Order: sequence, then structure tokens, then C-alpha cells
Amino acid sequence: MRYAMKVTAFAVLLLSLTSIVVAQNKPLTFEVASIKEHVFSGRDGGFVGSRISGSLVTVSTSTLKRLIQNAYQLQPYEVGGGPAWFNDNLPAYDITGRAPDGLTPTADEVRQMLQALLIDRFKLVFHRETRELTGYTLVIGKNGPKLKATSGARSGARISIGTVRRLEATNMSLAQLIGGLRADLNGPVVDQTGLDGRYDFQLEYIADPLQANTANVNSTAPDLFTALQEQLGLKLESMKTNVDMIVIDHAEKPDAN
Repeated sequence: MRYAMKVTAFAVLLLSLTSIVVAQNKPLTFEVASIKEHVFSGRDGGFVGSRISGSLVTVSTSTLKRLIQNAYQLQPYEVGGGPAWFNDNLPAYDITGRAPDGLTPTADEVRQMLQALLIDRFKLVFHRETRELTGYTLVIGKNGPKLKATSGARSGARISIGTVRRLEATNMSLAQLIGGLRADLNGPVVDQTGLDGRYDFQLEYIADPLQANTANVNSTAPDLFTALQEQLGLKLESMKTNVDMIVIDHAEKPDAN
């Protein structure tokens, strides 16, 4: 009889532990979420991104591709495939979601909830694979770097977005600069300069020379490759590299609510 009671008690304990593990592994989801297609107006140009206010999470003016990048912490070039409209700037979405149980979510928990939302509402299906892509290594130019050691001011950057890009950086590392280069080049960039300091610098360049010519932009600014060499004493060299990425097999536009 005692043996039977011990077995029963052990079974109850095992069941309890299993329930805890299942609860811990259950993906975090929004308690309720509203998705609406963003309606652009002449006053657009405001907030783009996400905010956390208590249990409320707000995502504004985000395309499906940008949502996936944010949810899985990916660069644009690390996401492939998708429907015909996937790489377009439209549609963009405004999302309002509430975390469960009044939780004030961390950034990681918001990403978990966005992942669940993408699967549930956008019917997202993807697989992971490794592809060979063209990338770049950032090296020191033949005449040496032209970077000024920071004066110790607060770290920050003023960026003018447009056909001509202007970056005024204060107390910035090359790792931070490379983050911007990856976005402009839409490919991996590896730092091989050996420079690990923090710097104050300015960089001005035409982000898309073809677009600038089409729009008849009157500017003496060089392309990015030339600007890096002339203004910072750095050089981008082409390379081939393997990149782990996700490939979208299926996605749908969500029903608005």
C-alpha cells in the first residue's frame, strides 16, 4: 500500500513538473491585438517603430518585412522569399497589442509576441537556410584613417535621410557605423580595421547614385565607397560570405480589426 502511495505521489510530482515546463515553453502572445493598414497623409513623417507603455505595445508604420526583421532580429538581407508585395514599401501596418496579465514586457518578450502575431494573423510560414551573398570587409585605406578620437561627449548621431545622406557622429564606434553600412549596402559588412576606439566624424554621400541621376539631384557628394575613402580614410572591399537567413514560404495580408 505504501509503495502504491509513493508511486502515486511521484506521478503527481512528475505531472506538476511537466505542466511547469509546458507553461515555460508556451510562446508569449498578446492578450488582444489590433492590426490596421496605415493610411498615409500629407502630414506623415512622424513616428516609425515601436513603443512600450505599461502593458501596451504600439508598432507604427511597419511593413511586413520590417515586422519580421524586428521580431527575429534580422538585417534586411537576412530575409528572403515572400509574396510579390513583400519587398514593397506598402502596405504598412499600425499594430496595437496588450501583453497578458498586465505585464510590462521586455524588448525580448515583445519580439516573442510579435512572432506569435506574425504566425497567427499574417499566416507566416518560413524555413531557415544558408545562402552565399556578396558582402564587404571594411579596412583601412592606403593613406591611413581620418577619424578623430572622440572628445568624450555623449554618444549620438544626427542623420539626414534622403538621396544625399549626411551623418554627424559623436562618440561613435565602428561597430555602430557598420550597422548603418549594412542597411545602405543591403549586405553583410565585416570590420577588419582593427580600430576599437570611439570617434567624432562626418560622412556625406549619395545613397543611391542611380536614383539621384533619375531625380536630377544637383550634388557634389560622392557615392558611399568614395566617401568612406575620402572622408574617413576607410575602404570597402567586396567578398563572398555565407549568411544564415530565413526564407518566407507563405504570408498573407491580415484582416483589419
